[in-house]
Amino acid sequence: MPSRFKQYVSHTLRPLLIRLLRWTERSGPLPGPRSSVFFHREVHVPTWVVGAGVWGMLTAVLFLELGPGWGALISVAILTTGLVGLFRLFIHHDHPELVHDDDAIALVGVLVVAAVLGMNLWFHTGGLVPYGMPLSAVSILVTVLLHPRVGVVLTLVLALLFGILNSFSLEGALVVCFGGMAGVARSLHVRTRRDVTMAGLWVAAGGGAAVVMLALMERWPLEQCLSALKWVGGGAVFSVLLVLALLPLLEICFSRLSNIRLLELSDVNHPLLKEMSLEAPGTYHHSLITASLAQAAAERIGANALLCRVGAYFHDIGKLVKPEYFVENQGAIGNPHELLPPNMSRIVIQSHVKDGLALAQRHNLDRLITEFILMHHGTCRVEYFYRRAIEQTGAEESVDEDLYRYPGPKPHSKETAIVMLADSVEASARTLENPSHQRLVDHVSRIVDSKILDGQFEEVPLTLAEVSQVKDAFVNTLVGIYHTRLHYPTSQETDVEHRPPRPS
Repeated sequence: MPSRFKQYVSHTLRPLLIRLLRWTERSGPLPGPRSSVFFHREVHVPTWVVGAGVWGMLTAVLFLELGPGWGALISVAILTTGLVGLFRLFIHHDHPELVHDDDAIALVGVLVVAAVLGMNLWFHTGGLVPYGMPLSAVSILVTVLLHPRVGVVLTLVLALLFGILNSFSLEGALVVCFGGMAGVARSLHVRTRRDVTMAGLWVAAGGGAAVVMLALMERWPLEQCLSALKWVGGGAVFSVLLVLALLPLLEICFSRLSNIRLLELSDVNHPLLKEMSLEAPGTYHHSLITASLAQAAAERIGANALLCRVGAYFHDIGKLVKPEYFVENQGAIGNPHELLPPNMSRIVIQSHVKDGLALAQRHNLDRLITEFILMHHGTCRVEYFYRRAIEQTGAEESVDEDLYRYPGPKPHSKETAIVMLADSVEASARTLENPSHQRLVDHVSRIVDSKILDGQFEEVPLTLAEVSQVKDAFVNTLVGIYHTRLHYPTSQETDVEHRPPRPS
């Protein structure tokens, strides 16, 4: 998507929508680092506001369809209250990380309300068969942008509402349910637009299977089944087109990252990565190895491996501002820190986080990627220059430790925590002499345990078993990188070996 359009959406449309909703916000900001870094100020729309809006819209649409009368109003209110309440209970217990994710809740609310309004409009438009409505697009979008289990629950809810609005048709609910579930099943690992097209084929197959089932049960006559099959296929095609059209826009407006977008960002021809390979080749190589470590660890514990890889690519882009001050880029030019006091050196080192954030904003990187830039050091200490400051002053008490810590925030997800560990492990592994398997095991354990003891993972839902798996993945990857090689003799050595002995 063109960068000008992204800037327009980020800086014009979103603040406009937020100003329209801000009058409803009576509570303070919700906890957690969930605000977009592209805003000049943090703005939160509480999740209860979104829930109340969804409840109100659903109640109004269903009442207009089923009313009038107090009985209809009360029954509709009971139905919508039950659906919203059960969905909130599901989110609270199955996806607690989404409870305070305002963008995710707003995305669900917008899609549900749009789907219900679309159903109401579709059913009142002459000449349209209900089964041609592209409801499965909602199931695919939620699966790709949030989670498959959320997609399953929303599919069931929309199928129920479809059946109610379609004259309480159980058959219609079954067709929508089968098609939506098939779309969710095929969208579990969408990585390309071809996968989205395949999901549409699955939607058509699922809906078609439901129609055939109803025909065999003699619920519908043959003519109605044939008509329904045609409209189910058309609705599947329309669902694919809708997903492809809305996915980039929803990613921008609700701060989500699909695998399709992540694959685009993982292209090494990205301007920032190309500049890094030329201006800071040491940092670029470090980022590539860090990405391999992080991806292997994420795959081992079931985290988002592709997000880890892309986050590792961009986590150190701030070093582009002063590449010569980082040891991996110095080479034969010497170390400029030898001419600086430790306090000045730590300022230069710490500033690469702030510089990285500025570069991310300039290049319109997504919020989830900028979190890796901000969190890959957490509140860790700049250890080398902290020790130098103590050596120069002669007393640890005279050095303010807080000045030598990064500003944070600490990692709040498994992915950002993995990249923090991979960054530290890769950088320090270069200092090992004769990196045997046991030395690598001890080294990885020491680095990971030090981060845990320093309190860097207080906000990360990592278990001890997952930490152990992350260590094993790091060791296996490092062994592959630092494996011993056979000595290949040079041509001169070979000539000496095969040269006939001199006559005595």
